[in-house]
Amino acid sequence: MQQLVELSLRHNQADVLRYLGYLPGKTELTAEIQKLLEDCRQSFREVVHPRGIFCTGLPEEFALDDFWGSHDLERLLGLAPKVSLLAVTLGPDLDEQIARLFDSGDYAQAVIWDALGSDAAEQAMESLYETVGQVASQQGFALTRRFSPGYGDLALQYQHRLNQLVAGSTIGLTVTEKSLLVPRKSVTAITGWLPAELTQTTGESSPACMTCGLKNCQFRHQRACEEDKHETQ
Repeated sequence: MQQLVELSLRHNQADVLRYLGYLPGKTELTAEIQKLLEDCRQSFREVVHPRGIFCTGLPEEFALDDFWGSHDLERLLGLAPKVSLLAVTLGPDLDEQIARLFDSGDYAQAVIWDALGSDAAEQAMESLYETVGQVASQQGFALTRRFSPGYGDLALQYQHRLNQLVAGSTIGLTVTEKSLLVPRKSVTAITGWLPAELTQTTGESSPACMTCGLKNCQFRHQRACEEDKHETQ
């Protein structure tokens, strides 16, 4: 059975700056830009209201017997007796606001709003993932990392199936013919439930980075540098 979740709006400043192309220690963050960021963030909070939905069941209930043709998903869920499907969205108002800003020629604000949206959607999914993790923990399970269509070898086309199974339409989520989510700032994911004693920690903090083939991606490199710096402090 699907469960709706109202999510708080969260941001990770470092990730917002990363989406904007800022390089730690290399790009100057002027007082003017900092003020514009804060002004946009305040306005953003008045427009955006994250919503989430998830459902949990046996793999066969979600036609996951063949792991949707993905070896990566099979490795993730192969030992999981249960799985959860998750979806979050920031809603259509954000898409409309970003479009208005671009149309009016206010490109600086438009780009900042877009970066805030990308980060807020990811943070909303992480919050929902944590909520599901608490439910799993109460039953003696721990979650695998989350995985989404388009990660690794899981085809993006499975957005349609995932969204249908999780009833994403309940929170206004649809999928285009090209398998893109609408509203744009939305995220779907799959996670497995494993008995707590079987779970293992991993050094990677980003689920996307674990399976992405772009080993030289600047986001992966910057994240790794930040984690190394944190560990040495």
